[in-house]
Amino acid sequence: MQTIWVVVSWTSILALLYWWIRPYFRRKKFSWLARKDAPIPRKMTTSGALPYQKKWYLLSPAEWDFYQALRQAVGDGYLIFAKVRLLDLLWLPQNLSNRQTHMNRVQAKHVDFVLCHPQTVAPVLVIELDDASHQLPERQERDIFLNEVLRVAGIPLLRVPVKKSFSAPALRGQILEILGVRSQPETAA
Repeated sequence: MQTIWVVVSWTSILALLYWWIRPYFRRKKFSWLARKDAPIPRKMTTSGALPYQKKWYLLSPAEWDFYQALRQAVGDGYLIFAKVRLLDLLWLPQNLSNRQTHMNRVQAKHVDFVLCHPQTVAPVLVIELDDASHQLPERQERDIFLNEVLRVAGIPLLRVPVKKSFSAPALRGQILEILGVRSQPETAA
């Protein structure tokens, strides 16, 4: 009987420890999971072997939580794309005298989420998930530039601060408000 008690106690302690440290590891870049002894790829280029390895995730834990709430908020009303290159949302005239300069300013930037029309895949709304890094001066400059680029292009932008959890109905209300759509009663899914 005492052995069972010890096994149950240790199992409970390990389970509690797992649930306590799990969020910490979800926030890390999982570099500790990358194999230090990973084989060097055999495919060669003129500069040698390609060093690329697959990431363990596409979205950060906060982005994943937001994505789940966003899916509930928009349902089948919009397509959701994550980590979209800003240049893929914009068009620049060919005859623009400083076209390459303007292209270079947006080429390496991306936005967190884009809602698109389900039939045409036309961008309808850009959503940026703002974490603490958006308080840094260089990030604020980038945000001001992004705001202006999207305003000029005619693409609405919704900035959502990162939270521990996101409310799908509240998010739906924000999206409908920014798009100028009158709120409709939610239907059971």
